[in-house]
Formats: sequence, structure tokens, C-alpha cells
Amino acid sequence: MSARVLAINASTGQLVNCAWWQRQGLEVGGPRKLTDGVPEIGHRPDPDYPWYEDADSSPGLRSPKFMDSPVNVSYRGWWTFPYYSCISRKWLVSYSVPIPSPGRHGIKGFLSLDVDVSNLEVNQCETSSINPFSEISVFHGTHKCHNVTSQCVYRPQLAPTAWSRGSYQCKCRAGYFSPHHKGIFNGTLVESKNKTGG
Repeated sequence: MSARVLAINASTGQLVNCAWWQRQGLEVGGPRKLTDGVPEIGHRPDPDYPWYEDADSSPGLRSPKFMDSPVNVSYRGWWTFPYYSCISRKWLVSYSVPIPSPGRHGIKGFLSLDVDVSNLEVNQCETSSINPFSEISVFHGTHKCHNVTSQCVYRPQLAPTAWSRGSYQCKCRAGYFSPHHKGIFNGTLVESKNKTGG
């Protein structure tokens, strides 16, 4: 779990101050303040950070980095899509909240919290009833099976942190058959074939 707070000059967009804390699993003591890899004071925050979007250049923070909020729910911030952090070597989702300046000038803030989702499963099949609490729903329905003739069947990974595309099989539906592979196709191969356009 990580948390970061940025203080940004509302006129220039440059970073005035930044604090970033991280807590790893069962660490003794409280979270530790990070000094490596944090945004640099006096510069604009890097727009390539998966958890950051500049409110001035992205009105309403409707960025492709963030998941759409349900229409019947109001949030003060936005959830990112899952992304891999090379620094922490984990899959994360972040909740980011812009804090507006009281006026046109002054200091505006940005708060972001990271949540480790490395132990959740990537199920690309339609919504699962097996164990929906350990799956990330944003991946549901992203399989490459041909829905008319085949059905996606989720195949859980052996290692809990083995995130990969294609953890499913495409099985022929009733009335359809294939002369190959007994009508069962490995999702990893289907993903690869789809990626190469074959």
C-alpha cells in the first residue's frame, strides 16, 4: 500500500512539495517515506505516471488512465486500470483525487493511494460465479473466444501472482465441433494468434 500527496503551484503547474509513503506487507513499524522515484520538486509531475492526470489539461479528469465511474455512484476521485509497477514489482490500482485550489492562484493538491492487486486473478471470461471476490471485474469479457461457436472457460493460474492473459480455454458450444484439439483451444494460443492477426 502506498500513498502520495502532491502540492502543486496552481499557476505554473510545478510541484511545490511531495510526500510519498509505502508500507510493505508485514513490515514492523509504520509506513516509510520514499525518496527514490518520487516526482521532482520544481518540475511539473510526469503525465506518464499511471495514477496522475493534470486537471488543467484533462477537464473533469476523464482520462483513458481511469476507469469510468458507475452512473449511479458519485466519487471524489477515480480508479486507475490495473498497471504493473516496476519499482514495487507488483500489480496496482490507484485511487486518485485532485484537490482544487481555493482560487485561481495558490496551491492545489493531488492525493493518490495505491492498492496491491497482485494476488487477485485475471479472469477474462464473462462474469464468474466460482470466486468473484478474488477476481478483477474489469477483465471480464476480454477473452478472444468466438462467442457464437465457443464458450470461454476460466482456468485459474497455479501461482497466485502469475498474472497473464489467456488463462482460459475456448470450448466448442453444443452443435459446433472442431477436428482439432477435441474442440478445446488454449486461451494463451488464442490470445497470441489474435495479437498477430492470424
